[in-house]
Amino acid sequence: MWLWQPLAIGGGVVVNGTNEGALDNELEGVPCVWEAFSISQCADVHVSFCGITPAWPFFNLRLYTNCTFTNPRTPGSYALCTDGTGSCVI
Repeated sequence: MWLWQPLAIGGGVVVNGTNEGALDNELEGVPCVWEAFSISQCADVHVSFCGITPAWPFFNLRLYTNCTFTNPRTPGSYALCTDGTGSCVI
């Protein structure tokens, strides 16, 4: 199931949930839950897993520009959150 949301330039989107029951249908090597957003123009987008409990140190280092997983984009950078949880920001 997809959750699609528009992302306003300069704005944010908060997503809540878990990966319980997720499958590896896309052969990523780990069970995946996908979130989708759209933007109206080119922009830097930051995806943060900081502050979540439990920490989530795993993330997909690819963002896809379509729903068929055939057009990946590799983020320009990623880092560990400064909150000490071991979660990441891409």
